[in-house]
Amino acid sequence: MKKELKSLGKQTVVYGVGSMLGRLSAFLLLPVYTSYLTPAQFGTLELFYMTSAVISIFLGTQLSHATLRFYFDYDTEPERYRVISSSFILYFAFSAAVLGVCALFSERFSLLLFNGTHYTRHFVVLFVWLLLSLSNEILFAFVRALERAGLFVAVMLFELIVKLGLCVFFVVSLQWAEFGVLAGNLAGTGAAFAALAVFTFSRCRFEVDVSLFFGLVRYTLPLIFVSMCGTVMGMADRFFLKTYTSLAMVGLYALGMRFASVVNFLVFHPFTRGYGPFRFSIMNRDNAKEIYSRVTTYFCFFFLWACLGVIALAREVIVVMADESYWGAYRVVPVLLVSVFFSGLYYMVQIGIYLKKNTRVLSYVFAAAALFNLACLWTLVPAFGIMGAALAVCATRALVVLLGWRCSQLVYPMRYEWARCTKIAAVFLALALATSWPFHQSPYLSMLMKTPVLLLYPLILYSIGFFSPQEREFIGKLPARMVTAGALRRNVS
Repeated sequence: MKKELKSLGKQTVVYGVGSMLGRLSAFLLLPVYTSYLTPAQFGTLELFYMTSAVISIFLGTQLSHATLRFYFDYDTEPERYRVISSSFILYFAFSAAVLGVCALFSERFSLLLFNGTHYTRHFVVLFVWLLLSLSNEILFAFVRALERAGLFVAVMLFELIVKLGLCVFFVVSLQWAEFGVLAGNLAGTGAAFAALAVFTFSRCRFEVDVSLFFGLVRYTLPLIFVSMCGTVMGMADRFFLKTYTSLAMVGLYALGMRFASVVNFLVFHPFTRGYGPFRFSIMNRDNAKEIYSRVTTYFCFFFLWACLGVIALAREVIVVMADESYWGAYRVVPVLLVSVFFSGLYYMVQIGIYLKKNTRVLSYVFAAAALFNLACLWTLVPAFGIMGAALAVCATRALVVLLGWRCSQLVYPMRYEWARCTKIAAVFLALALATSWPFHQSPYLSMLMKTPVLLLYPLILYSIGFFSPQEREFIGKLPARMVTAGALRRNVS
């Protein structure tokens, strides 16, 4: 197991760099957005993204996951490559047809969401971007299946440079506001699409296996309904806020979500980039369940540590980088971070459902969760505004974890290290409460004073017996290994 975990760790670190680059543009552009876009314009941009998320549901966003699952059902290169080519070619053709029709009705979309036709061209750009973005997921799945993490990072860096440069040019120089952001996103995604397509079809032949593709579709169909319910849970909060509060409140909530999503691109996305193919590649091993359980524990440890860092610094960072009209966003960050953690934990505990290809059961899980989410939002948002929306999302995602774990256990029973995970949660909650308040009037001094507190997280866990004897031995040898590695680098140089 040590060898497998070490390999997964290396892949996660490299994918972490790539995912950070992929998401970094949104964070680096926040000072531009908050300076050149009003909260209402920022909220409008959020509605564009929500629209793309809703449409992508019906286009089967989970097909890239299905492609990976079926890829590892085969042992030979030609068979595996046929899975990739069939999935990409037929999916791209289908999506192009659907989004082409949507583009023809861009004016209707503008009237429906914004009561005017002034956003017609925005929707055209949005639909083209969505086509390339969804297609890229299958191409990236191929890169991950080959364990070409270096290429993944290179493509992400290329996309970041194009997107960052053009977004700044369009928004700051040309004053294109929301349209500039959408156009910059399209340019960056298009650049990545071109690079990935060249790489993929320099290896895969242009061949289509229709029966194989329909097998992928059958596996994905229940997940389309799951995605529909997931989008209701993930996006309904903004629609409720728009109805019961204002676009400005949607903008504040969106900024809070941006900070909560930092943990996603620092921990969750890089981890799933490596763990996605890894969990299928080891599914036939005798110790697979033991590996899945141990990885879940380590996931909780690192994910909540990252959450703690964002909670500690979110208030100060928002005060430093954003206009005063955005400062209220920090209040929802801790609750939203807990909800993001529940989403990650669900990914870990539903492993058996995918291994057994029993995706239909997820339809019932997410249907129940979506209804619960709407009830919570209807109750909490009118009373508590953006905090009510955050609490509703957090409660819903906790329910999804519980139901997903139970359904997975029925088809693939396994034991998790819940006692160790409980220790992690207790230490996290204690330190989160302690660091959520400012330590000094100056945001810079407050951040400086909070940073050492974050180091208490592993130290307290060490002191209460969280780590096993083998883990303690490994930790004890880390300083010597770091010194040895540094000496080797100096000798080589």
